[in-house]
Amino acid sequence: MKKTCISVSDEIFEEARSISDNFSHTVSEALIQYLQKKRIEKAKNSFGKWKNRTESTENIIKEIRTDKGRNYIEDNN
Repeated sequence: MKKTCISVSDEIFEEARSISDNFSHTVSEALIQYLQKKRIEKAKNSFGKWKNRTESTENIIKEIRTDKGRNYIEDNN
């Protein structure tokens, strides 16, 4: 658990306190929802990124798995 200070407007604070007496829990729930929304947006924005690639997926994976000329996967070709 991380303890931190945040600044919120009086209006937001009062509305949050009217919903729950546990302000920390309310903020934590809001952050969880916000982060989930951002992860979904990031995933949606990545769709179609590889659409116009010219290299095969297999070759891209082989390149990623190669470390200083050492090939970690077997080449059956």
